[in-house]
Amino acid sequence: MFSGIKNADQIVAGKKKADTLGVKAAGKYKLQVSLEHKIPYFKLLMAFSVFFPENQTAVEKYGSKYGTSSKTTVYNGPFLQKGWTGSNLSWTMFKNKNYWNAKAVKLQSIHFAVEKSPSTAYYLYQDGKLDTASLSSQASKNLQKSPDYVVRKTNGTTYFQFNLKMKKFQSTKMRQAISMALDRNVLAKTLGGGYTGSKNFTAAGMTKVGDKDFTDLSQTKESLLVTGHHKQLAQSYFKERLKELGLKKLSFTVITAHVQVHRRILPECS
Repeated sequence: MFSGIKNADQIVAGKKKADTLGVKAAGKYKLQVSLEHKIPYFKLLMAFSVFFPENQTAVEKYGSKYGTSSKTTVYNGPFLQKGWTGSNLSWTMFKNKNYWNAKAVKLQSIHFAVEKSPSTAYYLYQDGKLDTASLSSQASKNLQKSPDYVVRKTNGTTYFQFNLKMKKFQSTKMRQAISMALDRNVLAKTLGGGYTGSKNFTAAGMTKVGDKDFTDLSQTKESLLVTGHHKQLAQSYFKERLKELGLKKLSFTVITAHVQVHRRILPECS
């Protein structure tokens, strides 16, 4: 996230001290950031929480407990949070009267309830206990004709990451074989909802260069080969690498988030 800000990469690598970062206060209400090269999307990065301003008084007061509950968090947005202990699954957001544009905020409060099961969330929605709910992949297939059904596009991409410290994944061909064995379009269709197969890390529809989508311009013949579904080539690469490793089969563990769609990807891929 910080890469491109002056000295950020060297600081992360331990080659320079944190106070050499190209960021400084240029007045009471002005922050000056020095970049090592042009970053056209830099202002968009500011929406990520790692760049949010921190209240020094609160950080020093709460120490390691800072931001771990509603009471130890400082707010400068349109809402104040109350009732979150750090582990409970429900809390409430109240309108922040001190927000700079409070007159534009129409809601007085928002109640959040974390439901780990999409089916439970949908039942609560049907009972009028929730105003909105994320659907499971199966429910999204069944309810596409419902007037309440809405697809909201996000710019997120889900992907597998190999542990390159393991010898079996240090081979480019092994990683390519696993990649080419996956049919991303079929997987996305099976998961339901608005999922689409991705050919790279960047989600489509985020930005255009001229009249072309950035994702189209960022693809090469080599990358399209690896992200495409090529069963025979995948098997060839896989067998070749197994022989080099002296193995007859390959087994590995996949760690995933406790989110239904993430957990569903695994059996679908197998």
